[in-house]
Parts: sequence; structure tokens; C-alpha cells
Amino acid sequence: MAVTNKTKAQLMKELAALRRRNAQLAATVAAQRQAQAAVRASEQRYHQLVEQGLGLMCMHTLDGTLLAVNTAAARALGYGPEAWQGRNLREFLAPAVQPLFEDYLARIQHQLTDSGLMRLVTKTGEERIWLYHNVRYEEAGTAPYVIGNALDVTERVHADLEVRIQERTAALQEAEMTYRTLVEQAQDAIVIVQDGQIRYANPACEALLGYMWDEFRQRPPQVVEFLAPEDRARVVGYYARRLRGEVVPDCYEATLVRKDGQRVTVEIKPCVIPYQGQLAIMALLRDITDRKQGEEALLQAKKLESVGVLASGIAHDFNNLLTAILANISLAKRYADPHGKTFGRLTAAENACRRATELTRQLLTFARGSAPMRRTMAITDLMHDAVDFALRGSNVRGDVLLPAQLWSVEIDPHQIQQVLHHVILNAQQAMPQGGVVEVRADNLPSEAALPPLLPPGRWIKITIRDQGCGIPADQLPNIFDPYVTTKARGSGLGLTIAHTIITKHDGYITVASEVGVGTTVSLYLPASAHPLAPTPTTPSPPLVRQEAILVMDDDEAIRDVLVDMLTQLGYQSQCVREGAEAIALYQQARDRGQPFAAVLLDLTIPGGMGGRETIAHLRVIDPQVRAIASSGYATDPLMEHYRAYGFHGVLSKPYTVEGLEEVLQRVLEDRRD
Repeated sequence: MAVTNKTKAQLMKELAALRRRNAQLAATVAAQRQAQAAVRASEQRYHQLVEQGLGLMCMHTLDGTLLAVNTAAARALGYGPEAWQGRNLREFLAPAVQPLFEDYLARIQHQLTDSGLMRLVTKTGEERIWLYHNVRYEEAGTAPYVIGNALDVTERVHADLEVRIQERTAALQEAEMTYRTLVEQAQDAIVIVQDGQIRYANPACEALLGYMWDEFRQRPPQVVEFLAPEDRARVVGYYARRLRGEVVPDCYEATLVRKDGQRVTVEIKPCVIPYQGQLAIMALLRDITDRKQGEEALLQAKKLESVGVLASGIAHDFNNLLTAILANISLAKRYADPHGKTFGRLTAAENACRRATELTRQLLTFARGSAPMRRTMAITDLMHDAVDFALRGSNVRGDVLLPAQLWSVEIDPHQIQQVLHHVILNAQQAMPQGGVVEVRADNLPSEAALPPLLPPGRWIKITIRDQGCGIPADQLPNIFDPYVTTKARGSGLGLTIAHTIITKHDGYITVASEVGVGTTVSLYLPASAHPLAPTPTTPSPPLVRQEAILVMDDDEAIRDVLVDMLTQLGYQSQCVREGAEAIALYQQARDRGQPFAAVLLDLTIPGGMGGRETIAHLRVIDPQVRAIASSGYATDPLMEHYRAYGFHGVLSKPYTVEGLEEVLQRVLEDRRD
């Protein structure tokens, strides 16, 4: 019975423990149920968040097979939930980006995340742009998968694109305006040539060719119409070869013909551009006519200088010979009976010597450093004389047209006489059947249009126009070359001499000609700012005939004849060969109280002191020394500016007794005054 009671007590205790365990189990079950309910609630909230979200959410395998897609994505793309099952994400991508899908799969397998833009196609065929961010997940016991989130940014991208397009359009418009301004305001001509026709020409091109753009638009002209005939084949060949991609010069020269017929030389820089869907040539044309004229003038000057080196030496020696011959002839005439045959023969010989003197003058025109012996004068008498002399006895009439008050000029009359004679003679020879040579002079004030190589200022323009055969265009560039002539007779020196003389007078000469119409030669000479010199009077006989003259010359024949000439004129004389002797003799004469009244000094003494150096020493001895410079180089600059070197007169070789007498009388009378 006791056992039974003990057992019962134990059973009660066990029952109580069992009840406690049941209570604990119930609490645990309740907690688990509460936790499960919380999980289910959380899952429900996340499910609603995914389903009700505005963005696309999907899950796919590492090969792109879709596992799940949220409702928002299905709704946005126009597909039902069933449309996604078992399909690959690649199928919904826009065709243009499908080739990039393999790159995405490769990236997501090697990195946890991937972001960017993708383009999906809706059920209706519309392409939408999505900004995505995908994450790769790996869980034990399951295959890796990717969860992606994306937001439709189509409108934003389009808006940004529209803004960029507008900005780009504005930038392009601004750039177009800038380049249009540059082209329209460019000083160089710019043309676009397509299919051989000018499709565009800027204002500078209008000015260059003399055509308005409206004339181009009415009938797009062929570019060959503006090319000089001799350049057409070459330029058109460059055009065609450049379009074919062949190697041609990047820059070349050509001659264009303006609307008014004037020819201009241009430098052409072409390039290939697309124009209205086809290839075209855009070319920059720069007018280099003035530059070419300057280059040609420089080349011409170099040619003439080379001739001058030879001519100068020949003329100097020839003048020394002529001096001895002419001086002896003029002296012999003083001893001869003016009515006898001897006097006539001597006069004929003297005239021949004068013609030879004219030839040496022409040769000396080429000498280096030569300068005309200028004086201020009117040119009207020279023009009348030149026309009368050149046209005398011909069937050509000369019309001289002069303004009422033609400005004076500073010229060497002998040299300008040569220029007028040669040009008018050329005009006469160009009209074998007769005609009219118009010779006119005009005053050109400071504001007048001048050739490009002339500086601003007042100029005299002399125009000589004939009605002859004209000069072919290909020969015009060479007309000033020595010994180039288009006539059957003649040396070709005429225009060369004219060019040289005018250049040394600081002037300019131009020639325009048209075959069958005639030739126009224009001479430009600077107008003088000084008044006209008074007309020289006939020299009166010397007041004193017993004055002593010192002569210095290296040529014995000249010294001998000078002694006789001075004796004939009533002067005493002493002769020396070079400067050192002249200085010593001059000093000795002063020391004796019998100074020389004047000295005649030859400027060039080979191997000795010439007149230029001698006068400097003589002026130290006697600042009032009356010196006369003599030279066979009649174009030596000293002969023009002799007073600047201390001389009081000049005597160009060859000379006569009368020329010597005139110079001595003028120098000695100047001293007495």
C-alpha cells in the first residue's frame, strides 16, 4: 500500500513535469507560428513591393533564362506573366543590342554586379531604354542566379538627347555663321567647282573675275571659261586627277581672264570636299599679279645689270678713243678754211664721231650704278622734237596732245630723248602701211590711280599709242630683254634702253598690246617740286685768256690734244698723268704765287689716283679750287652730283673744243662772280 502511494506521488510529479513541458512546447509552437506569420507577412510585403513597384525586376539564370518577372515590367512592356516563362532575356532586347548580350553574361559571371543602359522592345514594337543594376547570388545547394532592377529612362534620355541636339545645332549654326563670315569677308577668292562648273563664289571672287554672283547662279559657268587658253589643259587636268585621288601639286599658278578681258595671275590652292552629296573641288585663289610684276621687274633688272658690266668697260675705253678723235677733228676745223673741202670733210668726220658718241651713250645706259644728269625742265619740247625726228619722211602721222599746264620734271634730256625716240620709232615701224601715232602727256595728281610698284605722289604720264600689228601675248614678258625683237630689222635694244633709262629716273614703263589692234607704251616720271631753271644764254668769250689750266688724264693722246685745244682757246696748260702728280704740281704753283685758274681731272686712272680722290686733297690745299670732272663713264653718279664732291663743272667724254670752252668759261666766270 505504501508502494502504491509512493508511485502515485511520483506519477503526480511526472504529470506536473509533463504539463510544464507541454506548456513550454505550446509556447515554442506559438512562437514558431508567430515567427512564421511574421515571415509570411514580410514575404507578402516584399512581394507587394516587387509587384507594385514602378521599375522592372526580374530573376534569370547565368545564361539569361528568365525565372521571374514582376508585374510592373510585364505591364510596361505589354506582356502577360505567362509570356516570360521559359524565355531568355535576349529575346526581349532590341535587335541592335542583342550582339552585346554575350558580353553582359560574361561580365556577370566574373563580377557580382553590372550596371548600364539596355534597350527592350515592347509587344507593340516600341523600343524603350532602361537603366539597370543587376546582382549575382549564389546559395548552397542551388544554382547561381541574377536579380536585376531597371528603371525606364526613355523620356529622360530623349529629353537629354533633345537638349544635346539643340546645343549641337546651335553650335553648328554658330560655327556655320563664323565660317560663312570668314568666307564672305575673305580677301582671297574662294570657289567650289563641281562637274567642271562653278557652284559657289564668294564676293572676293566676284571682284577678281568681274562677275556678280547672280550671273553665276543664272547659268553656272564652266571653270575653263575663266582660264587663259594656255593654262586650260593643265588646270583641268589637275582638277580631274585630284578628284581621282592622284598626286597633283598642292599649289600652282594660272592666268585668269576677267569679264573685261584683263588677265590676272593667281595662285591656286585646291582641296577635295563633299558638296551636296558629291565630291567637289574647293579652291582658294590669290591674286599675285603685282607680285609677279615685281619679280619680273627684279629679274629684268638683273639681266640689264649683267649687260651693263660688259657695256660699261667697252664704252669707257671707246669714249677715250673718241675723245682724242673728236677733239682733234674739232681742233683741226679751227685751222681749216670754213669754205674749203677740208672743212667739209672734217665736219663729216665730226658728225660720224657724234653718232658713235650716241652709241656709247646707249651702251652706258646699261652701266652699273649709272645715274642720269638731271635738271628741272619741261618735257613738251622733247616730245615735239622726238615725234618730228622719228616720223620725218615716213607715212605715219604724229599727234601730240598736251595739257595747258604740264608739270615740270627732273630729267636728263639726252636720255629721255633716247627713250621717246626709240618708242616712237618702234610705233612707226609697226605700221608699214601708215597710220597715226598718238603721243600725249597728262598730270597725275597724288590721288590718281597708279601702277602698284609706284609710290604715291605727283606723276607725269606719257602715253604713246600706235595702230600697228601689235605684240603676241606670249612675247610681251620678254620685250625688255636685250637683243629680243619682233622686227626683221633692229638690235632689240630700243625698249631695253628705254626701260633702263626710265628706271634710273625713278619712273616706270608699261606695255599693253593686242595683235591686230596696236600697242600702248606708258611712261611714268615723277613730277618735279622745283621751279624751271632759266634758259641758258649763249656763253660770252672769256674775259681773260692767259689763265693756266691743270690737266690730269692717263691717256697721252688726250693730253696732247688738250694742250693744243687750250692753247687755241688762249689758255696756258700743264698736264700730268695721275693724282699724286697733280697735287704736287698744284702745290708748287701756289707756292710760286702762280696758282692754276682751274683743274680738269679725269675720274678714272687705272693704277693711280683718280679725280674723286685728287679733289679731296686739292680742297685741303685750296678750299676755293675750281675743278672740272671728266669721265668716259658719263653715267657715273658723281657726274650728276658733282658739287657734292667739290667740283664746279663736268665734261663728259668725248668732247669738242666748243664743249671744253663752254665749261671752262662757266666755271671761271662763276669764280669771278
